[in-house]
Amino acid sequence: MQHQGVHYDTGPVFRGPGYAISTRPPALDMAVVRRELEVVRDDLHAHPVRIVGSQVDRMTAVAEIACGLGIEVWFPPAVFEYSMDETTARLVAAAKEAPRLDGVQPGRVIFVAGSELTLLMRGLIERSSVTDPLKRLKADPALLGHGELRTQP
Repeated sequence: MQHQGVHYDTGPVFRGPGYAISTRPPALDMAVVRRELEVVRDDLHAHPVRIVGSQVDRMTAVAEIACGLGIEVWFPPAVFEYSMDETTARLVAAAKEAPRLDGVQPGRVIFVAGSELTLLMRGLIERSSVTDPLKRLKADPALLGHGELRTQP
């Protein structure tokens, strides 16, 4: 399998103690989105586009445009520092949209669940900040063994 793809940011919201920051403005200009996706397809010759965001409705709107342009879509919700319940709700909402999108472009929509959840979702690994798990893994690489994260020594 060989892919030359692009990560397309729909505005994931990064949360932390006392802040929530989005990487995009509150409203997406869909004409700009369409033009950017045309550039991805025509100028960059990218086959898939990984459409990332925290708001499933925004991701879906961008994915619909990409599907209409014949671009393969990878569909992973980005839930940085969300609670387990909110993460689950967003994953379920995205999982419900993926088959509908796939109906527009059969076999060319890939739902991605669990992208970076181990490190970025609150509740899986005990920590006080988002950087704690990374520091733990760097300090003790033995925590990662055979592809499994060991939270207990």
